[in-house]
Amino acid sequence: MSSVHECAVGVDIGATKIAAGLVDGSGRVLASQTVPTPEAGGEEAFHAVVQVVGQIKQHAQRHDLCIRGVGVGTAGQVDSKKGAVRSATINLPEWGGIPLAERIRAEVELPVRIDNDGNVALLAEVWAGAAQGHEHALGLTLGTGIGGGVVTGGRILHGTWGGAAELGHVCVNLGGPRCTCGSNGCMEVYASGRGMVERLQERLMARPGDASAAARAYVSKHGLDRVTAALVFAWARAGDKLACETLDEANAALAYGVTSLIHVFNPTVVVVGGGVVAANPSIVPELAERVHGLGMPSLVQAVSITAARFGAWSGVIGAAALILQDEAVYG
Repeated sequence: MSSVHECAVGVDIGATKIAAGLVDGSGRVLASQTVPTPEAGGEEAFHAVVQVVGQIKQHAQRHDLCIRGVGVGTAGQVDSKKGAVRSATINLPEWGGIPLAERIRAEVELPVRIDNDGNVALLAEVWAGAAQGHEHALGLTLGTGIGGGVVTGGRILHGTWGGAAELGHVCVNLGGPRCTCGSNGCMEVYASGRGMVERLQERLMARPGDASAAARAYVSKHGLDRVTAALVFAWARAGDKLACETLDEANAALAYGVTSLIHVFNPTVVVVGGGVVAANPSIVPELAERVHGLGMPSLVQAVSITAARFGAWSGVIGAAALILQDEAVYG
């Protein structure tokens, strides 16, 4: 096991922020830097990554800490073998096709390993968090979209080149709304932050008379475009009929999707995190109750469904684990 003096830099690249941290062998974040993700993406985002890694390196040098390497978790589809972003998401423009590991390595002069942000979020929890001790685990990150990761036999499941575990794109309704992936009725179009907002907007347009007075007043003043996931939760807690329907639909879609994933991967634990969970923690026990009543009892009833432990730091900690736990994860 790594000593406290031997660390790694973990970098979490998302659509809104780039966070970097100096992480020790027990998963503690010793120092951190966060900057907004440049709206232009591409080269500007790359230089922002190099900037925050450089700042963390300077901190380590001042405190006589040894950095083994840099781990990076990024949104988009990642070719983990080549260390490149194969396909970007719509939220990170000009990011696809970048040989990220090679370019960062050239700038910071340290070993670099990269992976998808859903994979590293789960890796953090398996290494030192809510899934510690589990060799077969699923992770879901509910945010603007839905990210995912699978650990089986103690190793991240990558597939042919790293594109495995797009768990948010499990279909739960063949006739459902179009998803950004090109399919229809994915779990993401119902249970992600963006999906819930879009479903509530549809209900508000079709049935404005069923909305609460508070919801109608807000839409009248600010417009449908200003509806947020936080408002879905707030209005549902206040009893708004349309918000309650939207949240119930999201919970049902999530439960059916997770049940299908349990049938496929036979895990012992499902870890659920992300901004949606942070804003609405009751979604996790609700999910557990639903899933344990669905599907094949021999597969679903013994599975622990739990909230992620590291919250917003899971990406940084999991990215560092790509370096500090590389033999365990990749064999």
